[in-house]
Amino acid sequence: MTFAEFDKLTESRFDAVRLMRDTKGKEYAGNDQADRLANFKRSGQRCGVTPIQAWFVLYDKHLGSIENYVKSGGQTFSTENIQSRITDAITYLLLLEGLIMDQRLESLTKVDPIEEICNKCSGAGAYNETNQMGVAHTVICPKCQGKGKLYHSVGVANASTKA
Repeated sequence: MTFAEFDKLTESRFDAVRLMRDTKGKEYAGNDQADRLANFKRSGQRCGVTPIQAWFVLYDKHLGSIENYVKSGGQTFSTENIQSRITDAITYLLLLEGLIMDQRLESLTKVDPIEEICNKCSGAGAYNETNQMGVAHTVICPKCQGKGKLYHSVGVANASTKA
């Protein structure tokens, strides 16, 4: 296969992935048309697993079909051809990427109290203020009443020397 032929194949496959995204994606989202990944979240919740674990169960079905195709020397055992299974697999890998990004964004926006150490009196404090990216703001130490600032204690060997 030439580079030009492969490029044409790739574009054709990506067109099929886009078409699937625009048709089946809306069908699987159900009533939650705002969240493309809602199907995995609902399935995970029903089964007591994470959305990514629910994704894997569904992805594994497509992977199994491709594996059977390879092991059988090119036979298909369903009405779907191998090209359709490849499109499914690519689509599912993109859905995985979306779930991973969604999970990371969710973890960044959680607001949990963070143990902090003052740079002046080494007093401990806690706060739960975060900016839009989930990064904690520096807060004035309650123990020394504003003479020092609290810093995140994890990974800081000696917080009292921090400027």
